[in-house]
Amino acid sequence: MKSKSICRARIISALDKHMQRATYGAVAGVIQLPARSVMQGLDKNQRNSWVVSNRTLLPTGYSDTQIHPQHLLNSEIIETPEELAAWLKEKLVDLD
Repeated sequence: MKSKSICRARIISALDKHMQRATYGAVAGVIQLPARSVMQGLDKNQRNSWVVSNRTLLPTGYSDTQIHPQHLLNSEIIETPEELAAWLKEKLVDLD
């Protein structure tokens, strides 16, 4: 597996491209980081807003203008690392 920051960037890029939400825990499990650290150091912007809290189903601490306008169109949310890994494989996202 590539570095955690490269994997995180590829995951976020795929989520943004396909307008798909995934929980912090799902992303954390795939890149092997604590959920609280997944978005550390990244800007709060529309591209990064696809990674969400499993409680609120929204990105934590984002203003309305920082959340992608298409955010709520897809009601499906990837909640587990296993679901995210399968989704990434289906979308041909290479993390190796």
